[in-house]
Amino acid sequence: MPTYFAGRVRGSDGFVLSGTGFIVTRLAGGTYRIDFPAIASGRFLMTTATPWGTAATARLTMLSKNAGDGTQFVVIEMRDAGGALVDSDFIFIALERS
Repeated sequence: MPTYFAGRVRGSDGFVLSGTGFIVTRLAGGTYRIDFPAIASGRFLMTTATPWGTAATARLTMLSKNAGDGTQFVVIEMRDAGGALVDSDFIFIALERS
């Protein structure tokens, strides 16, 4: 069975409202980093995010995998209709790529 992580995150501070096995950091207004542990297969985690309850758009801006220890992280931005960064609760899923 593929490895996956899923969660709901509070936009104002990056607090994890649901989900386990990952760490979320609010880098700045509307910008969040999700850190994942290494997974057994060594494959990349494909990640998608969806705003929760606000008029925002989620955008994955960075994906990185550490060649040494296999940990990974993504950076997600939330933007309003005008393109400005905005804090927004969001849900995400990260699924092991086959």
